[in-house]
Amino acid sequence: MTQIYLSAKLQALFPSLNEDTASFTQPSVLGDWNGHVFTVHRRKCIILVNNISYYAVFLVDILKKDLCHFPELFLDQLLRQLTYDKVITEGQYRVITAQLGQLQLRRTNNDRKALGTINEFIFLFKAHCEGQALDNLDCSTINHYINTSPTGAGRTSQRHYGNPIQDMKDLIIQL
Repeated sequence: MTQIYLSAKLQALFPSLNEDTASFTQPSVLGDWNGHVFTVHRRKCIILVNNISYYAVFLVDILKKDLCHFPELFLDQLLRQLTYDKVITEGQYRVITAQLGQLQLRRTNNDRKALGTINEFIFLFKAHCEGQALDNLDCSTINHYINTSPTGAGRTSQRHYGNPIQDMKDLIIQL
């Protein structure tokens, strides 16, 4: 079972978020996710970052009616982005979906490394969107560029950087 930890701003979009603390489980091999909401051109966007590989997934132009199907929306975009980044093939969709299991929305866990990485990725996303209409934006390409940027979060050595795409490939190989 995979947990998605929502920032306070993102929690506000889910007023009926009820959290049963007794149902916390062991994290999956693919890790859990941290999410945050931000705006680009006055439209809501959501970023979700994996807490092990720091692989990011962006959901762009989210409406309130989309939030009732948020887990399905996230899973669909995750599988599309993993395929675009050549991390998985379409034949591996079932394996990934089974490994993620049921997605549960949780209140923030205040993971400082994940939240710092989220802020950095939001800055990069907004920089790529500058001067472009959100409707004409190729979100998968921008998401790919952000996932290829080196990140130091989650590393044991201060000068050792990783690539989120390669780190996600390493996690999926463990399955």
